[in-house]
Amino acid sequence: MRITLAQTSPKLNRSNLGEIIDIINTNMINSDLIVFPELSLNGYLLQDKLFEDAWTLDELYELRELSENIDIVVGAALRDSEGFRNAALYFSKGKLLNQHIKCIFQTTACLKKLVILMLEISLKALVLKKKK
Repeated sequence: MRITLAQTSPKLNRSNLGEIIDIINTNMINSDLIVFPELSLNGYLLQDKLFEDAWTLDELYELRELSENIDIVVGAALRDSEGFRNAALYFSKGKLLNQHIKCIFQTTACLKKLVILMLEISLKALVLKKKK
C-alpha cells in the first residue's frame, strides 16, 4: 500500500478544497491513500469564520467522486442540523465510509485518538486493497 501524507498550509476560507483536489489529482497514480491534516478544508484557527466556512457533507461531492480512484482522509469543520463539528472524513470507492467527530479541541488525548483512527483507516484501506 502506498500512502501519501499531504502537508498543507490551509487558508481561513473555502479555497482549500481546490488545492486539496489538485494535490489528490497529482498523487492519484502513485498512491492508494492520501491523508490530509486536521481542518485542512477550513484552516485551523476558524473562530468567527466557522459560520461561513463550515462545510456540509453534500458540498464535498468532488471528494466522493475522486475516492473512486484513491482513498482520501481529510479534516473539515462540518455543519449539520446539530451544529458544528471538527471531523476526520474517510472517503473510499465513491462513498464516505467513516466520519470521526472530535469531541474536545486541541488536547493530547484527542491527538492520540486521531492517530489511532488514522492507523485504523489505513489498515482498513490495506485490507480492502488486498481483497481486489
